This record gives sequence, structure tokens and C-alpha cells, in this order.
Amino acid sequence: MKAIYIWLVRFVSILHYFSSSKTKRVIYLMSFGNNLHFIAKLADELPDRERLLVLYRPSAEVEATELAALGIQVMPFQDNLHFVLEGIPKLMQAKLIFLR
Repeated sequence: MKAIYIWLVRFVSILHYFSSSKTKRVIYLMSFGNNLHFIAKLADELPDRERLLVLYRPSAEVEATELAALGIQVMPFQDNLHFVLEGIPKLMQAKLIFLR
């Protein structure tokens, strides 16, 4: 099953490799919620045409709620089909990706 999931991630990644978006995104993958100060500062310092999207694990939902209250776009992610169809295209269109 894991091999099928990895193949599907690769396939969707290839499909969205050359697609472009009018808004350049910076994506922060948040596994742990201990870096909120950095994320808030990053969102403040981005130019107007760039947007920050924080993808978070369910374990960091409380911290993601705090970021959403600051006006930062957040989206939960898990290793499932929804992430492949919704998250991978967003990752492939990103200008910059932070992993933590």
C-alpha cells in the first residue's frame, strides 16, 4: 500500500510540476507547534504578492488555530489521498518551502 501511495505522490507531483499560480506561495510544513514566533514574523515580512500557507499535522492544531487568528492561512495534512490531491499541487507551486 505504501508503494502505491508513493507512486501516486510522484504522479501528481509530475502533473503539477510546470503549473503556475498568479500568487507565489511560501509554504511552512508544521509538524510541531513550537515555532509560532518565526511563522508570524515570516508572514509579516513577505511582500504583498506572496502568501504564506501553513500545512500542519493534527498534533499541532491548537497552534494552527492561533496562526489562523493572526490571519495566516492554515491547512491540515496527513499522509492520505486528500493530501495527495490537495496538498501536493500546492507544494509544487510553492516558491519556498520550510520544513519543521
